[in-house]
Amino acid sequence: MAHTSGMHYNPLTEPGDQWFPADLSIGLTDANVMERRVKFVHAAVLDVPLFAPGDGFTYGGGAIVAAAMFERRTGVRFERLMQTHLFAPLNMDHSGLGVTSPGPLDGPWLHAWSGAHVPHDGAHLPQAGYHSHGVVGNYVMSAPDMGRFLRENLTAAPQTMSAATRNSVHSKMVSPKSNTSRGGWNVWNPAQPDSTAISHNGDDAHSMHADMVLHRASGWGMAAGSNCYNLFAQPAVHDMHNIMTTMVTKWSALFLAIQTHRCPRACIRPRRWCGPIRITAGCSPVGRVAR
Repeated sequence: MAHTSGMHYNPLTEPGDQWFPADLSIGLTDANVMERRVKFVHAAVLDVPLFAPGDGFTYGGGAIVAAAMFERRTGVRFERLMQTHLFAPLNMDHSGLGVTSPGPLDGPWLHAWSGAHVPHDGAHLPQAGYHSHGVVGNYVMSAPDMGRFLRENLTAAPQTMSAATRNSVHSKMVSPKSNTSRGGWNVWNPAQPDSTAISHNGDDAHSMHADMVLHRASGWGMAAGSNCYNLFAQPAVHDMHNIMTTMVTKWSALFLAIQTHRCPRACIRPRRWCGPIRITAGCSPVGRVAR
């Protein structure tokens, strides 16, 4: 999870059907996804590592291997475990995996770039929920559900894990070669891992960008994202973070007469509404506030 295993980003002999099932006639099933993850593990462990474990940093597939371990132990697809042990306890009722928009106009579509923004239809096809790599970037949630996830990572009494376990996930540094904690969080100041801000980000096929930050010492967090090509989405998301940071840290000066909300929420609305946030894996902060 901290990308210090020496594994390649993709195994050198990774099967070609890892993203979508090669033969849709066999059906889109949990068993198929789990079988393809095992194939990923087999290919990954046969590669010669890029470096000895702990001696370097390269973004790798360790989280997929970890998910396959959970599946082997429980017999349950990892995404289902997420539903049972995270989404359900936190009442994240508008969270799931893969598909962001079952129909043409009922949710956000990702957008690729070809001289103009072009809708990327992959995120609304049924196959989108059956990536073997989905454990590192295939979760979908509404903006309120993202707020519940943020709160779970900041509250003094988390529901889904003990406070000690959560601190280990946030703060345990596995190697001086990596600024990533054992839980996959980017730790802003590794010299003070128990109190510094942590973050996670990512994109999906360069057609969105999402970013989440937890300011643990001051007890607040934020997430933002965009469903357009990440060359444009990444700076826009960072601008949103800067705006939200200013709002939170200068709340009294900016909104002295408005004391009804404990914390502001900001959302750019280029058209009609703000849609789901997708959690993805990536280099540093997670979340996508879609159009």
